[in-house]
Parts: sequence; structure tokens; C-alpha cells
Amino acid sequence: LSASEEHLKSKSARPARECDDGSLVDKLMNRKKGIKGLLLDQRAVVSGVGNWVADEILYRSKIHPDQAYLTKDEAEGIVHEMHSVLSEAVECLKRGNDFPKQWLFHYRWRLGGSGSTSKDHHGKTIHFVQSGGRSSAIIPSLQKVKSRSRSAKKPAKAGKKREAAESKRSVSKKVKVERSREL
Repeated sequence: LSASEEHLKSKSARPARECDDGSLVDKLMNRKKGIKGLLLDQRAVVSGVGNWVADEILYRSKIHPDQAYLTKDEAEGIVHEMHSVLSEAVECLKRGNDFPKQWLFHYRWRLGGSGSTSKDHHGKTIHFVQSGGRSSAIIPSLQKVKSRSRSAKKPAKAGKKREAAESKRSVSKKVKVERSREL
């Protein structure tokens, strides 16, 4: 590979089929960024997930595209649906078949655009909202944002400068305590 190809490869995530499910779950769990933005970010989780694929995965997972701080169960569900949607799509394309009738794919194109509505295969109302910088098809009755904050189970990644500053403060406090004991 050329230097530029190596650079691009190092900056992008791997395709879903090349990723360990456990590592995908870890990359999706407990993140501040909304899930649709994560799925669309070709460097964050996996490469190759586009706008309508992300909508289909989230529709099947019943998760709102703006949902942040996913639980392990939610992340596992998304990974399962990602594999399922991508596998089915590839098989349909290989065989020259249409995607399954129940897929949101067929209904999201009817109106499209933010503020528009349509109906899915089951007659549920589809709304179009902006999420992850893109137009997103959602079923509000199924996909609701749940108010959450970071779980204590996965600590925030501290930057080197912040770690150094915290370490200095800790040492400084210890020195002050030792000096006060000496007096």
C-alpha cells in the first residue's frame, strides 16, 4: 500500500464483518455522542454504514438516533441488527432482489426530509428529523430518547494534561498534609 493508503487505513474503522462483536459493543456503549452520529462516523465504530442503513438498524433496534449512553443490551442489539441488515442487503444485491417489504428503506423515500411524515409497513407514523448531521427516519412510538448520563462502570477517558494536573494536585495535597503534621 502507498503511504496515503496506509494513512487512510489507519484513520478509518474496519468493516463490520472484520470486527469482533465484543469490541463493537464496547465502542457503542456509554458514549456521549448520539448513536446515529457514531454509526455514520466511518472512523469511530465501523466503516460502511450509511444513512439509510443506520436508520434501518436503529428502527429494528427500536432506538432513537439521538440516544446517547447506550446500555450493553442496547449496544448488543445494534450489533446484531447491523450484521443482519448488512447481510440481508448484500444477499439481496447479489441476487438482484428487492430489499424485504417490511424494511423502513421502502417507506423513508416516499416523502423524506425533516418535518415530513409517512407510514411504515405496519402503519406506524414515520417522522423525519435531523440527527448525526443527516435526515433520519424514525418511528416516534417505538424510538424514544431516554434521559441518561455516563454510567459509572465505564470511566471517562482523561487526557494526558488532565491526568498530569490531577496527579500534581494529589501530590500537592499530600505534601501539605505532611507539612501540617510536622508542625
